[in-house]
Amino acid sequence: MRVYSPSATKTHAFCPTARALQQKGVTPKYAAKGAVSRWMGTAMAAGLEQHNRMRKGGVRIAPNHVTPYRAAAVTWNDQVETFLNAGGVVTDETFETRVPPLMQRALEHYAAYDVVPAAWEIRAVEHTFEDGGNARPDLLVVDEDGTAPLDYKMKETLYVKPGETREAARSRTLLEFANDWQLKHYVWCVRRFLGQPCSHYYIVLGELSPKPHFTLQRFEVTETQMQQWIDSAHGWWSDMYETEIDHINLPRMAPTHETKYGPCEFQYACLEAELDPAKYRHKYVTIGRRK
Repeated sequence: MRVYSPSATKTHAFCPTARALQQKGVTPKYAAKGAVSRWMGTAMAAGLEQHNRMRKGGVRIAPNHVTPYRAAAVTWNDQVETFLNAGGVVTDETFETRVPPLMQRALEHYAAYDVVPAAWEIRAVEHTFEDGGNARPDLLVVDEDGTAPLDYKMKETLYVKPGETREAARSRTLLEFANDWQLKHYVWCVRRFLGQPCSHYYIVLGELSPKPHFTLQRFEVTETQMQQWIDSAHGWWSDMYETEIDHINLPRMAPTHETKYGPCEFQYACLEAELDPAKYRHKYVTIGRRK
């Protein structure tokens, strides 16, 4: 059976049509804070990857080394330039002056106060499980209980509800990852392709403002939960494969067109333009997919 990546599986489960449009590189022409947040998350991942590679190799910052922020800045600029060159428009007017300084301060803070315990071994940084749908956890660490995947989740600013403390907001946000599909995929990959027992994973929640803050949280995975995930994953992967080899029918469209953040970004293309590129091209641009 063909294995698909966690992100592809989650997008297909939300809406096969949305995944088909993403595969073509279609993206909204007008980018607001949601798109800026995605660019920031990708850039921060590049910076943290550089930090962790340096830590794993025992390398200190030197003039001839790429700093974590430099790695983040290159990735940030590449994403922004690619989008703008494709004809995109950013409606978040302060993003260029607001986000890069926040990333620099956050990465410098992380380098000084790394939340991954020094006693843990970093087994791999951005290790790709090619036979696992190219799943790529940010880190594989070895703690007192063995090998476990670790992923970073970045927030420019943590949402704090009225009457809620910041600590309570962190706990609430972290609970969103208590049954994370992506991290269970990584746990499965550790078991299947590394042959290592694995029954837990880690999330590092990062906040860039009002000041940098990183929280490490461990989550346990029971055998029943893993079996439920495996059964579901096989079902989704089979459906994805059947959808891909069907060259007659269009991918199914989800019965709802909303996400927890608001309307699906492809709502206009699907419902108003009826998936006709000539009708929706004024609201979308096409960006080539990275190899």
